[in-house]
Amino acid sequence: MQQITPRLHQILHILLNNGNVPVSVKEIGALLGVSRRTVFRELEYTDAVLKKHNLAINTVLGRGIALTGSEESKNQLKDYLSGSSLEPANRKQRQERLTLHLLLSESPEKLYYYASLLTVSESTISNDLDIIEDWLKSYQVVLTRKSGQVIKVVGEEFAIRRACVSILKTMEDLLLAPLHKSIILKLPDFLAGLEGMCSWMTPESVTEIKCYVVILLQRFVNGREIGPIKESMDFLVKALEISKEIEETFDIILTSKEKAALSVELSACRNNTLDIPESTEKDTKLLNLSYRLIEAYDPVYAPMLKMDDSLLNGLVFHLKSALIRIENRIEILDPLLNEIMERYPDVMVKSRKAAKLIAKDDWLPESEISFLAIHFGGAIHRLRSHNIMVYNLQIGVFCQYGIGTSYILATNIRKHFEGEAEIKVCERDEIEGENEFDLIISTVPLDNVNTPVIIVPPFPKDEDILRIRDAISRLEMALESKVVGALHQDNNHFAEISNLSFTMSNLLEYFDAIKIESNCSFETLVKQVGYRFGENRQSGKMIYESLILREKLATQVIPELKIVLLHCKTAGVNVPKLALFIPEDGQFTNPYFKGARSCVLMLVPLKLSKRSAELMGIISSTLIENPIFLNAIWKNDKMQILAILKTIFNRFLIHEIKKGGKLNGII
Repeated sequence: MQQITPRLHQILHILLNNGNVPVSVKEIGALLGVSRRTVFRELEYTDAVLKKHNLAINTVLGRGIALTGSEESKNQLKDYLSGSSLEPANRKQRQERLTLHLLLSESPEKLYYYASLLTVSESTISNDLDIIEDWLKSYQVVLTRKSGQVIKVVGEEFAIRRACVSILKTMEDLLLAPLHKSIILKLPDFLAGLEGMCSWMTPESVTEIKCYVVILLQRFVNGREIGPIKESMDFLVKALEISKEIEETFDIILTSKEKAALSVELSACRNNTLDIPESTEKDTKLLNLSYRLIEAYDPVYAPMLKMDDSLLNGLVFHLKSALIRIENRIEILDPLLNEIMERYPDVMVKSRKAAKLIAKDDWLPESEISFLAIHFGGAIHRLRSHNIMVYNLQIGVFCQYGIGTSYILATNIRKHFEGEAEIKVCERDEIEGENEFDLIISTVPLDNVNTPVIIVPPFPKDEDILRIRDAISRLEMALESKVVGALHQDNNHFAEISNLSFTMSNLLEYFDAIKIESNCSFETLVKQVGYRFGENRQSGKMIYESLILREKLATQVIPELKIVLLHCKTAGVNVPKLALFIPEDGQFTNPYFKGARSCVLMLVPLKLSKRSAELMGIISSTLIENPIFLNAIWKNDKMQILAILKTIFNRFLIHEIKKGGKLNGII
């Protein structure tokens, strides 16, 4: 007999479920998510199958098509569709179909039944059941085998539905759930309307809700009502709106428990907004969990990552729905999962380690790990772009002995100037006349080059490196002078950069190193900060409360670096503040500080420009990553600290102007 395609099987399934009532080709196409032309093309191959079962397709003008023939013939076709035509292409598909049949079965069945249904041996079904049994346990559904032959699943209704939905992930899969004929005709229009009501969700979450509604209808109509469940108050209004549409469309009355369960489903969906709101006081617990996730992700980078507001707000926003999904074993697809696993395996490994904090009974799908990886990967990218090592100067390296020797020369130079300049191996034609470079390093004299050239041997000596360093310093000074001149020429055009310059000048002018008792408590330290930097009693209290709240969420004592890093946003200041608090005896003696040798204070106002916020992030990054900066802080070397800050500020300012392309013709 002819082997029919999966799509043709679905079309015949629709016609059989609709009995003698015609259904339009347009409705069939909408239900399958294909065009009318595709439906007609599939129908061209039905003749052989239908004739074999003494059936035919009858076209009713203005109404659609229907199957004609005896009930016995239709039942024979149903048996056929449940048999060889549904044979899966591989083991995974077969196991998924078997699982769905088990979950939706109205009564226990024997091994023979499922073996016949999927056209495999009973031993194959038995082996499949061993695998399926473990998978069902992860959804708290138990597979029972009575007398070794009779099989059924046992579990709470909500758990069974969750397991079903995890299998039905595409619109074509929706028809695997056998639906009552009174439902199937109305489903396409309803699902189209549901998509509009769920426009705030990501596409994957929209599919999730569609699948859930299909399972809800299949189970509810067959008398499988859900048990008690605590509703999500934040999404109850949306759940009631969708429930009303379900009731009016399908002429059923949903129970309050069904509406509560739907609200939980909605609360687990991911929001498609790109504008992530800043976390509020209500999110304190989630913020605390975010800090713990960051610690677990990478303890070394944790101090810097905890200062990334974009990461913190993103994690809080994500965890609101993620924790609900994990609590209720709701698995949602991540379309970027494979790409993330392939391109960022190290981020996935660390995210998997961190994700153990939010797993429930070791249940955590890969999609949840990849969602975390997106947040962490973005933060690491920002961290690297904010590093003190901002590429400013473009240096070309040319060697007459060939490209291989050029790369060796470039590698030797890069060892000494990594981060101070972007060093690129180039061909002769890339450096002649006007070029993109600020400096050329060559092994031979060059003619027809309009860029400064330094001649060095293929293996440069210490004096050659000193000459290169001197040239870089002079170029940076000249570049800075041009930047300042450009800023004065066009104040309006560079208002934002000028704003950034003001922040830098303010930080340098008011930077201070303050002595404090070595045996002071954390509270005493914070009170001193509030007293010192608050303009009045009220603002001092705001600073104190902000720092205490931050400490409650995650300690700011970093024993690995032997520092205390007091950092927070507060309404107590109007401009960023940077200072040191130095214990009089060179080290804090209170056990709470774990041997810290210094306290770095960074206060940020609630409203701060994006570039100024990035600047504060760079300072904290440099503190962690640059041993010279850290050593200067330990020694309370104010002059060296200011020198490093000036270097950071100059490079960042030049980098920002060049990045924006605002000085074309000047730089």
